[in-house]
Amino acid sequence: MSDSERSVSGALLTASLCGALLGSMTVVWLLLVEQRRCRAASRQRRMLHMPRMVNTSIDSDRPEAGIGVTGAIEDRMDRIYEAIKEVREQLETMGDDRRMTRELT
Repeated sequence: MSDSERSVSGALLTASLCGALLGSMTVVWLLLVEQRRCRAASRQRRMLHMPRMVNTSIDSDRPEAGIGVTGAIEDRMDRIYEAIKEVREQLETMGDDRRMTRELT
């Protein structure tokens, strides 16, 4: 082999090794990104299920106590719905008053 052939083969070997190293680093990086994404997704799923787990574990000994908690929540929701209904009626009344004022002018 001549010197030029050796330098070409050496350059080719170096380029191949650099390409393999760069490719392996890319694969490792992609795997790490996928692992982070999976961990974040599982963390979000755990957080979504957390309130359910907390509610079921509080009253596991006394099932009738869970009914009281649910009843309190239902009562609160009823009060909220009533407040929304009152506000809606007030807004409708205000809208009617404005229409009447426009008709009079």
